[in-house]
Amino acid sequence: LIDRATKIVAVRDGVAGFFFHSEEDIAYLEQTVAGIEAAGFTFVDASSLLPQPEPCAAAGPSLALSLERVYWDSYGDYQAGIVAVDFRLDNGGPYAADVTAVDSLNTNAVAWVSPAPLPADIAAGAGTAFTLKYLVPPGVSRFRSTLYVTARDACGNRFAYPGPSPGSV
Repeated sequence: LIDRATKIVAVRDGVAGFFFHSEEDIAYLEQTVAGIEAAGFTFVDASSLLPQPEPCAAAGPSLALSLERVYWDSYGDYQAGIVAVDFRLDNGGPYAADVTAVDSLNTNAVAWVSPAPLPADIAAGAGTAFTLKYLVPPGVSRFRSTLYVTARDACGNRFAYPGPSPGSV
């Protein structure tokens, strides 16, 4: 092992390893380690060679929801009173994982009826577009909707936007 180590010492950023069986004489391991270190190698914890995760920020992702378009998706939806609403969710940072629409609080007895289009991961500075469908009762021409979303940061901490959903309390 020592002979082989001296032959590759000139390799830049090289990584080498070996296995030592616990039934072998410990003196052989000590001799091998001393010889390899004398050849110019340094022993490090293998985990230090792996990419390190992004450090966690004190605050969660900075998510902003914007309304893009409201429309009838089809004549059948028009007859049924189902309106489509296109949204865009942007992340001002840091990274947001598992961004999920969890609830929608609506005025005028309007109900969210489409499946949740998320989860999605949204990098800092990026965004995602999605469509929700709402059942609008006859006679209602306007309504307000507060969409509740959850997301995790790179360390797994969960955040709720614009706060905890009334349905989760």
